[in-house]
Amino acid sequence: MNTKRLVILASFFLATYSCNDKKERSKESDGSTEAAAIVPGIKVTVNAIVPQSDTLQIYYRLNPTEDYISKQSVNAIVNGSDSAQNIIFNIPGNDKITDFRLDIGNNKNQGNIQFKSFRMELNGKSFVTNDTMFIQYFNPNDQIEYDRKTSTAKIVKGKSETYDPLFIPRAPLSEEINKLYK
Repeated sequence: MNTKRLVILASFFLATYSCNDKKERSKESDGSTEAAAIVPGIKVTVNAIVPQSDTLQIYYRLNPTEDYISKQSVNAIVNGSDSAQNIIFNIPGNDKITDFRLDIGNNKNQGNIQFKSFRMELNGKSFVTNDTMFIQYFNPNDQIEYDRKTSTAKIVKGKSETYDPLFIPRAPLSEEINKLYK
């Protein structure tokens, strides 16, 4: 009788352990499949002085005639500082992008943002421009007054009901992005 109980108990534990082991292996394989599907894309680094904490955002397009949509955007949370800092955006690489716009924040109390450099990297290739050349690749919208000499964006409040200071891409940016894919 004790032998039967022992066999039944052992069978129960063996069955339970086997099922849990299969579930964990299934979860592990699912996770590795998802990780394998993520393709590194363009890494954009903006070196800038951002005096107040904020969230900057890049909206990218796969076709230059389409609208910018939130599904095709990446955020960077920035801690305010009087020193220059690298603000990094990792654009997913599953599709080839054509251009992107740079939204410089949601903080309505943001001070002047000074750009020091701008860099894009993909597959060992890179493009870098310094502070004064930044404006060659982006146009400010009407909520930004841009000083070319100091590479400083001053946010102009009250020009629109919605607060959305941003830089729109210029043709040279698309050309540099294309070079990274070649």
